[in-house]
Amino acid sequence: MGIKALFQALNIISKKIHLRKFKGKTIAIDGYVLLYKHAFKSAREILVEKSSKTLVKNCMEFIDLLVGFGITPFVVFDGASLPMKLETQSKRTKTRLESFKKAQEFEKEGNMKEANRFYQRSVRIRSNNAHDLLVALKKKNIQVLVAPYEADPQLAWLSMNGHVDAVLSVDSDLIVLGVKTFIHRWDSKGNAEQIDRKDIWTIMPYVKDLATKKVSFIENQKENEKGNEKEKEKEQKPEKEGNEKEKGKEKEKEKEQVKEQEQETKKAKNITVPFDFRGWKEEKFLRMCVLSGCDFLSNIRGIGIQRAFQFTNSAESMSQVFELIEQDNRFLIPNGYIERFKLSLLTFLHQKVFDIVNKKLVPLRPYNPEISWDQEIENSEKDFSFLGPDIENEILIKISIGEFDPHTNKPFPEQNVINTTNENENVMNQTNENGNEKEKEEEKEKEKEKDTQMEIEKTDIDQEKEESKENN
Repeated sequence: MGIKALFQALNIISKKIHLRKFKGKTIAIDGYVLLYKHAFKSAREILVEKSSKTLVKNCMEFIDLLVGFGITPFVVFDGASLPMKLETQSKRTKTRLESFKKAQEFEKEGNMKEANRFYQRSVRIRSNNAHDLLVALKKKNIQVLVAPYEADPQLAWLSMNGHVDAVLSVDSDLIVLGVKTFIHRWDSKGNAEQIDRKDIWTIMPYVKDLATKKVSFIENQKENEKGNEKEKEKEQKPEKEGNEKEKGKEKEKEKEQVKEQEQETKKAKNITVPFDFRGWKEEKFLRMCVLSGCDFLSNIRGIGIQRAFQFTNSAESMSQVFELIEQDNRFLIPNGYIERFKLSLLTFLHQKVFDIVNKKLVPLRPYNPEISWDQEIENSEKDFSFLGPDIENEILIKISIGEFDPHTNKPFPEQNVINTTNENENVMNQTNENGNEKEKEEEKEKEKEKDTQMEIEKTDIDQEKEESKENN
């Protein structure tokens, strides 16, 4: 998900925080990331029993946690599938189908431990699951928004335009898209990590000192901190020299500082290339990220983020990057790669989002052939069909508030709007009334398993057909 190994490159500026620091602020949350994070606990229930009950309950517990910290959550959901991502989605669907078949086999054998493991691998969140959560959020007056296409650029637009103070997700694409304050690696207690986009341009090379086993960048940071701490200690030092308790506290502080420094050093040791983004422009950083591999374009074999950095750092334009790669006999640029590279850049820059103020479809950034990144991409025809078709404004607004399914542009079925999470309880009540519980449950279980398998096989194909019709 996202840019391969980007978090590794930015590890040194990822700060440990607690979500309480955002008290009184608004945090935008990727709705599908939230759903997938909690889906593994109820994978079989989602796939076989077609229920979102446990899933929604677990997601709402996290939302309640944020509200308890004084945070205003703003949950954004994915809309329709992005044509540029169909290849990636097709691969994921194939993997899920294989896992689902294995899960069924293990369940028939009575091995529920292995069955649940493979159900977790095959779980897929659909529009109805997301809609169940959306309904629950609305009942608690939590702000929600369904993006016209991907949630990532919509979240970036909210951040770039000052509608939210931070974005919470696991997808590194958001940093590339333009999110100013990015929160990731959170847990159920509110511990998390924060990356500020402005800090990227201050990252310096990390030179390892083999004698002291320290990293110079961290060492300089720590020296400033130690200076401030010594001043505080002088002010707070007790008059009595022989105060053993105070000495004990000072030793504990020193131990904590050593541990903290060791952790930061380990963090930096994971990075084997001196990433130095000082003086870089936005377009250069974007080039490096796409070259290292993303959801829209696989990387050239042998080129990961480290080599992508080296090639990009040595070139001033996209064409120069590919000249350097062609001169290196170790790498082969696949046919059509450069054209696909250009489309990927355009996708990151100009994806379609919903303007929540003017209530209309807009690009994340306006296309402008006068600026450098649009100049070098040379999209003179202004053909953006690969970003999905335009959507009628009336339908767009209905999608944004969760009344229309973004995949069909039609209203959600009535039972979804009311509550689909009670379906399981109703089935159980019926079997209790009619008797022969075991036989009826087994029959329904088999039917549901068949239906689920057919859905996994057909849903993506149907969606691709529908999107191709819209494009023609």
